[in-house]
Amino acid sequence: MKEAYLIIETGYEGIESLLWLTETKEAAIEKVKEFREKAITDKIQQRKDMNKFWRKENKPKLCEPEELTDEEKQNLQDFICVQKWNGKKFACVCGDLGVKPSKLMLR
Repeated sequence: MKEAYLIIETGYEGIESLLWLTETKEAAIEKVKEFREKAITDKIQQRKDMNKFWRKENKPKLCEPEELTDEEKQNLQDFICVQKWNGKKFACVCGDLGVKPSKLMLR
């Protein structure tokens, strides 16, 4: 049987999105890094868009700064997880692959 690695985005109440499925741990490691980087760039773009909207409406800047703090970046990255199929269910293997979150994530 081939291995199956599923990259997911978790939320506070469970799985938010299924992101990628692959058969190799190398591809899983590479993709989880890509998705973590994408989470950061997407959040920055979202903030830029909100600030652009508020400036267009001649309102005070109500959105947070466009740049993210290191803590904000880490929080975004921690919600991307690699799950491996063991024949019965998927289970987190982030620690085994060297891409574990910075803090305990109860999923």
